[in-house]
Amino acid sequence: MLHDTKHDLSQDSQDLLNAADYIDKYGWCQRMTSSGKSVCLWGSLLAVTDGLGKSYGEAPRARELYDKVSTHLGAFLAPWNDEPWRTKAEVTALLREVALKSKE
Repeated sequence: MLHDTKHDLSQDSQDLLNAADYIDKYGWCQRMTSSGKSVCLWGSLLAVTDGLGKSYGEAPRARELYDKVSTHLGAFLAPWNDEPWRTKAEVTALLREVALKSKE
């Protein structure tokens, strides 16, 4: 049986990888948490932690991850996610990059 290395990662890393996978499965959007099934970056963090439909103040775990990714990027995620030229591939790549650097 193959060993799933995802379980060897920190909870932060697992959640960030799950957020990227969520976007891959349901789609990505801009300027809102959810558009049907697709989600923005914030929505992906909510979906895999505190639950969709929660505000920033109601979602402590998603907020932790949002702040971690923002710090890594050196910018706030919402405006970065919503730049007109931003792509789904860039969003999921960022989540995976931070996940792999957050193994502790």
